Amino acid sequence: MFFLIELARGSAPQLKDWLVREHGLLVRDASNFHGLAAPCVRVATQTAEQNQWLVEALHAWKP
Repeated sequence: MFFLIELARGSAPQLKDWLVREHGLLVRDASNFHGLAAPCVRVATQTAEQNQWLVEALHAWKP
């Protein structure tokens, strides 16, 4: 299952680069998906532990 996340701040490429560099996490930059007006990333569901890791990383992101 995939989730599409609309970013409240920063850009999808910025977040993608930061997550890989700082946390070893990879998300899909969806800002170029047809029909999307806002910067978005796509994430896939993983284990509960991995999902929590992503949530904590997203909370820590300060563009």
